[in-house]
Amino acid sequence: MLLDMFVKKNKPQEVPASSQCTSEDEITETLARELRTQTWLKDATECVAKVTSNDLDDKDLVRYIKFIILSLVREMQAFYLYRTNIQQDISLRDMLYFPYASEQKKTEETFILDEETVIACPWSLSRLLDSMDDVKRCGYDSECETTSGTLFKELGLVIITNHNHHPAAAVYEGATKKMVVTGPVISLTDMEEDIYITEDFHFAASDGTPLEKNSDPRFVLATYLGQILGRRNR
Repeated sequence: MLLDMFVKKNKPQEVPASSQCTSEDEITETLARELRTQTWLKDATECVAKVTSNDLDDKDLVRYIKFIILSLVREMQAFYLYRTNIQQDISLRDMLYFPYASEQKKTEETFILDEETVIACPWSLSRLLDSMDDVKRCGYDSECETTSGTLFKELGLVIITNHNHHPAAAVYEGATKKMVVTGPVISLTDMEEDIYITEDFHFAASDGTPLEKNSDPRFVLATYLGQILGRRNR
């Protein structure tokens, strides 16, 4: 009853039809901006200061970085699944684009998911629900599903780049360990160039120029920490 009262009291205002046509760039720009709250930026800045200081010994530093990375990628996984079909079947995967040239040089590999976190950005609620039914009824059949994605080794993260409804359903059903994925395998440790970030957590060139205006700051921070972690473990 209390929920019914809350919903009635807080029922959204009707939006005129002319206001509903929002471009994908405008939506991603709004989300990217809203993710960069002052509190988040302050916490992220303090996190970077902690891992780049000499306050922690190597063992504790590695444990701390792994904890932060896992927290970030799991949060992103839930966020992108939750945002499914948020407005006019728009995909938000471009917010997870990794702009460094070293990614483009990688040859495609085939790998089976083990302990990785999977981010899939399904763009249709109806197709996602149909896929959930398929996976629940028949399981996830990698021989029938051709899945492409990028593996970030230090993050334990796979970002699906095509056929995203069935992978998202497989995540929901806990069937991802059977998933065969083809695509680049990125080692942040082995990159020839350093990852640079701006003060508000955009990817940047070595001179500080932002490379992506609508990136997800959690992804930016995770990859930055992943490179630090990988080089610490050498």
